[in-house]
Amino acid sequence: MAGVVFHVNDAEPDRHKSVLRNVRNLLDDMPDLNIEVVLHGDGVVLAISETTSVAQDVLDLQQRGVVIAVCQNTLRQKQISESALLPGMTLVPSGQGELVRKQLEGYAYVKP
Repeated sequence: MAGVVFHVNDAEPDRHKSVLRNVRNLLDDMPDLNIEVVLHGDGVVLAISETTSVAQDVLDLQQRGVVIAVCQNTLRQKQISESALLPGMTLVPSGQGELVRKQLEGYAYVKP
């Protein structure tokens, strides 16, 4: 089974809560599903430990096997240190590239 990739590229905290709620609901319905949330552009703020409002939600989902992938291109462009991120983030060279890779692997694409 491939899985589902969620695409997050905006900084809106309410959107972040909604995306993570969607992920949780999907896992409740399909607990064996592989899920990755790709953050790039303004979406990387979801993973910045000092400013995110969803840290506990992220941790809970990671404990359930969800991968949170953060774009290294965005981190460089926005001059954000990897050490500023929540623990357990997966770094990918390019958020767009990761979205394409996952879709080529058969992942369903969701842009909430």
